[in-house]
Formats: sequence, C-alpha cells, structure tokens
Amino acid sequence: MLDSVAAVVIDHVAPFELGVVCEVFGIDRREEGVPLFDFRICAERPGEPVPTSMPMRLIPECGLDELVDADLVVVPAATVRDEYPP
Repeated sequence: MLDSVAAVVIDHVAPFELGVVCEVFGIDRREEGVPLFDFRICAERPGEPVPTSMPMRLIPECGLDELVDADLVVVPAATVRDEYPP
C-alpha cells in the first residue's frame, strides 16, 4: 500500500509542479475518504534555501536519506540545464 511519499526538489524547481504534488499527497483529506500520506519534501541540503523558477525559495526540512523509506518518490519538473546534481 502507498503510505509514504517524498518529493525531491533541485535548484530551479517549478513551484506549480511541486504545488500539484503537495495538493495531491500533502493535504489531510481523511474526512473525504482519502488516506493520509506521510509526505515530505527532500533536498540535497536540508534546511538551506532552494531557488525555484520563480522569484522565491523553498527550505526543505528533509535530506535525500529520507527517500530510502518512501513508497513513492516524485521529482517535480525544473528548468532545463546543462548539468544536474549527482
């Protein structure tokens, strides 16, 4: 069963795409018959600002080690670049 979901954010992540993931998996909708997910947003450097494709930054609380136990890992779209993180 799908219980835990982790979203990975990298530099210049698209806020809309991340927002969709947050809407689907990050909101408690148990009153509507939808299961509650253990949802987390992860980044290479937790606690540090991650620039988005808009004039704002995110500060994820979880590191990449949190991906290991996730039932589903989501990678929202980001701007095209020449190099990607390892």
